[in-house]
Amino acid sequence: MSRSRSITKHFRRALLGAGIAVAGLAFAACSPEDVAALNAQVATTPEAAPTPRTGGTRQAQSSGGLTSLLCGAGLCTDRRPKPQGNRTYVIEGDGGGQIISAEADREMLRQWGGPVEIRWYCNSSCVIFTTLPNACLGPHLKIGFHSADVNRGFVGNEQIAKYLRGGIKERFLREWQYVPNDDLYTIRARDYARLDPQVRICD
Repeated sequence: MSRSRSITKHFRRALLGAGIAVAGLAFAACSPEDVAALNAQVATTPEAAPTPRTGGTRQAQSSGGLTSLLCGAGLCTDRRPKPQGNRTYVIEGDGGGQIISAEADREMLRQWGGPVEIRWYCNSSCVIFTTLPNACLGPHLKIGFHSADVNRGFVGNEQIAKYLRGGIKERFLREWQYVPNDDLYTIRARDYARLDPQVRICD
């Protein structure tokens, strides 16, 4: 059996174990057709029911679970370098890339807990690093928003939105998520901080 078929078989088995059946899932697990099928199945499972704590749905949690499954199946193909010791981790000139890889990298840096600095520019899926509790924004940083390449249900723009806060999240949901993915709406770090006062500007 080829490696790609083995990974696909493993991924399908993992989804079935989570109660999500996706027929004909191929190695390109995030095609619009696959995402639509996944969303349709999630909508009919208990995961889509309101949760007692939040009153919302568990679709954001499903997104995180899907990320773990995809990475476990070897499909997170755009990972960033691991931090080295206690040295400051610098994200610089980051154009974004694969959302599930960015989610996995964000969690890696959150668990590591060392200082993270975001500098120069941070676009597309990179924006999810701006709300890391251990991150600061370079004073000259430019942050760019647009719609995800694949945007179906909780995959795509909702994956980005769940990491945003305050006025930034409000503007993203109202405006920036509709910017075509071959364009950008850019905001400077200090303007970003006015809309999300919880972020820190680096010294």
